[in-house]
Amino acid sequence: MQLFLLFILMLVSSFAEVLSIGAVLPFIAMLTSPEKLFYHPLFKSFVKTFEIHSPNEIILPLTIVFIVVVIIAGFLRLLFGWLSSRLTSASGSELSSEVFKRVLYQPYIVHITKNSSEIINTLSHKVDGIVFGVILTTFTLVNSIILVISVVTSLLLIQPQIAVYSMLIFGISYSVIAWFVRKRLIRNSLNIVTNQAKTIKVIQESLGGVRDMILDGNQELYAKYYKEADFSLRRSSALNSYISLFPKYTMETLGMVVIAILAFYLTIQSGSIQKVLPILGAIGFGSQRILPAIQQIYNSWVSISGNYHQLTDVLTILSYPIPKPKKDIPSLKFNQSIKLINLSFRYKDQGPVILDNINMCISKGDRIGFIGSTGAGKSTLLDIIMGLLYSYEGNIIIDNITLTNESMRAWQNNIAHVPQFIFLADATIAENIAFGIPKEQIDYDKVKEVSSIAKVSDFVENYVTGYETIVGERGINLSGGQRQRIGIARALYKNASVLILDEATSALDNITEKEVMNGIMSLNRNLTLLIIAHRLSSLQDCDYIIEIIDGTIKKHELSKVL
Repeated sequence: MQLFLLFILMLVSSFAEVLSIGAVLPFIAMLTSPEKLFYHPLFKSFVKTFEIHSPNEIILPLTIVFIVVVIIAGFLRLLFGWLSSRLTSASGSELSSEVFKRVLYQPYIVHITKNSSEIINTLSHKVDGIVFGVILTTFTLVNSIILVISVVTSLLLIQPQIAVYSMLIFGISYSVIAWFVRKRLIRNSLNIVTNQAKTIKVIQESLGGVRDMILDGNQELYAKYYKEADFSLRRSSALNSYISLFPKYTMETLGMVVIAILAFYLTIQSGSIQKVLPILGAIGFGSQRILPAIQQIYNSWVSISGNYHQLTDVLTILSYPIPKPKKDIPSLKFNQSIKLINLSFRYKDQGPVILDNINMCISKGDRIGFIGSTGAGKSTLLDIIMGLLYSYEGNIIIDNITLTNESMRAWQNNIAHVPQFIFLADATIAENIAFGIPKEQIDYDKVKEVSSIAKVSDFVENYVTGYETIVGERGINLSGGQRQRIGIARALYKNASVLILDEATSALDNITEKEVMNGIMSLNRNLTLLIIAHRLSSLQDCDYIIEIIDGTIKKHELSKVL
């Protein structure tokens, strides 16, 4: 509806432009020969209405009418600019939000195979390129096309032969320029997209590994990488800007030459400059409107072409499937067992087999340890159990119910996960423990309860602000062990029936690890524990150990492993 109303405004604005151009002819004629208008049949009613008695008296009211028409046309242009910018910002916000939403809803395997710098680049640069370089530009393009058609129509009524020749000259000139620069614009577009991602990647890697960078003295190397990518990016952007402006000065010069030739031609043909002055004035006024409009059409085309790759990348993300929102997720309670039946997995169709024909049964309340060499498939197996990786062969059965994509979200409500590397938001300790819950809804009694089990309370008491202490970006204000304990407390806060620890205690010292694991193991047997660890001391209270060897499993009695 808003686009339709904006289109109506474009038509009204263009009509106002036509009126302002059409008013030039009688306005200049009035200034040069007021008596002709005074006695003209079309102005009889005007003269009678305003009680004008002499030719000179017609000058003031017609001047006022001309000024009013020009002011209205200018006001409509301003109104169009304001409304189009408002609509562009609203469209851009919806577009950016939709892109971000679709990225968040993609399967886990998409996230682990895609560089985060590409996603950040899409949300920060590519969407802006589309908003300002395509959406807003398209509004301007349509408005300029309508304006050019309206102005040309007016000039055709005034002097058809000259209007046709002028349009051919300017139209062919812009078309030739566009034909020569089109491929360069596409190349620049690709270069801009590529180097935007590179600059973000360099920033992420250098700041993420700032400790090693300082120790190794690699600041100059990363500064060089950034400068190379940034220079290439800005050079392509500057070239696109030049390409868009290049015809403007050429066409303005050509326009002045064309008007001068027309003035000479019409004067020779009529024998009097006074006779052709109104026509020249109308053509000059029309050119003053039409040349910027043609330039805007060209600029719009340059902008859209220059953002070609941004547009295709964003459209690709917008084509990602997104699950239909479900208000009520069906419950899938875990009361008996998790069965893996003939489960096999590989990350790519032609890639190596990671898990091969896995069969196992995990009963509710089991404490199971997983061991195996690096890359054996331990984390992959637990990712599949958590429903993070879908494209497996075989079945996962929860209490005699085969797990499907539709029931996956319900199953995930039963699971809490503590990875080896804990993500912490730049927020309070309490907010990081109750991660994803609005601050006003946090149960602080529960926060303190799980903090006691995870030994978070041991160091929180040292802070004056307690659980309201800000942890800093990625938990920079905390030690590795403190971050790990917050991660464990976060998992316990979820009150899940299955707790998965993936090297969760690797950053803890032996004493703290033992205290944390004792606290977790002391929880009632309604909680099922699946633990990946390299230190066998972390698994000493497990019921049994699963060893993964070359994608297959071997069950061990605990005593034999320890």
